[in-house]
Amino acid sequence: MRSLELPENAKQSNAEDSTSAADLHRNCFACGKRKDGLGLTFKVSDKDTVSAEWFCEARYQSYPGIAHGGIIATVLDSAMTNYLLIKGISAVTASLQVEYREPVKVGAMVTVKASLVRSRSPLFVLEAEIIQEERVKATASAKFMRVDTWPNMSHLY
Repeated sequence: MRSLELPENAKQSNAEDSTSAADLHRNCFACGKRKDGLGLTFKVSDKDTVSAEWFCEARYQSYPGIAHGGIIATVLDSAMTNYLLIKGISAVTASLQVEYREPVKVGAMVTVKASLVRSRSPLFVLEAEIIQEERVKATASAKFMRVDTWPNMSHLY
């Protein structure tokens, strides 16, 4: 995975506002504090990568023993979103491309990682991957737009 540093001007103009990017995302199904969510917790792995360890429960199964593709897409999207959140940027997914390389097994741990490919604020391009049993099982690339540039999103600020 490639990774780049975000330019200083990439953050929202209201970065000093009391409402943090993470606060705006606290009810997220994937990484928020919801009891019915995935419970993903991201950390900075190195300077330009975020990652999370996640146990893929059987309740996320589609075909026998295999995680549902929508859950896999959600985990990948959440990793990329959290990369931006950790950098203090609230952004929404504008497009998402997922490649399923091998089935992700339920009842086992996975690692998800995300990094920045390029940015030109308000647009950010990121990539992510899911690793299970030391094999890349799925990858994604996505474009994100800063929330404060989208119409009808002003209620967040």
